[in-house]
Amino acid sequence: MIDLHIHTTASDGVYSPEKILEMAADLGLEAISITDHDTLDGSRKAFESTGKNYPEVLTGVEISTCASKDFNIFESIHILGYRIDLYNKSLEKDLLLLQNSRKNRNPLIVEKLREHGVDISMESLEAFSGNVQIGRAHIGRYLFEKGYVKNVEEAFSQYLGKGRPCYVDKYKIPVETAIEKIILAGGVPVIAHPGLIKNYQKKDFACFFEYLKDHGLKGIEVFYPSHSESFRSFCVNESKRLGLISTGGSDFHGYKNEGLVLGRGRNNLKVPYSVYKSILEL
Repeated sequence: MIDLHIHTTASDGVYSPEKILEMAADLGLEAISITDHDTLDGSRKAFESTGKNYPEVLTGVEISTCASKDFNIFESIHILGYRIDLYNKSLEKDLLLLQNSRKNRNPLIVEKLREHGVDISMESLEAFSGNVQIGRAHIGRYLFEKGYVKNVEEAFSQYLGKGRPCYVDKYKIPVETAIEKIILAGGVPVIAHPGLIKNYQKKDFACFFEYLKDHGLKGIEVFYPSHSESFRSFCVNESKRLGLISTGGSDFHGYKNEGLVLGRGRNNLKVPYSVYKSILEL
């Protein structure tokens, strides 16, 4: 088995890339990909690490994008980029814009939280989070650790999620641009967890997948812990219809989704090694 969707301390995960490799080896995973949000740092560290029993490492990233208004998708569309050149300057430039947007967003969220009675400052948040790229997940962990919420999910449902009082939107690049930049970096672009897109019907997905394929999309993340059997089957059929590959991963963060395990999801995830080989062939 393999896991091609994992987050580390380089973005909003709990474990370092090196620790993820050790955990993956203990679980007997044959291949993994570190796909941190809008940064290649975690993937670089994993790719450069060596260990006797470490799994094979596929370079990766997860990019925050937006769809054109024609598709009526109002949340982020996440595009995974696999087997990319980790030092491609054009891609790095766009990722830096996204990272800076995230940094500029944090003080605004902190200000809103203070207005809602939370004792928090950027200094206390940075001291709590350490030397990482701080995102909403870190803020959610802060709220949990300080006793403002019962868990990280409640932090999002009460304060940080879209439509909640402390939510602040951030800059996202067009989905077409992300796909193009991944291809120019020698990589394979895949749409991440489409089942998380709200209020979208299967007929809408069929049109959206076709549109993305026309712009260079190479795969759909079919095998994902929260995808229902019905939606998974639909995505498999769409992949076959459009000549796309079916990929998968746990979206492991280490804390964000309770009961979710690296490589296995919620014991409903089985991504075969053949998926890894398909990406290499592309």
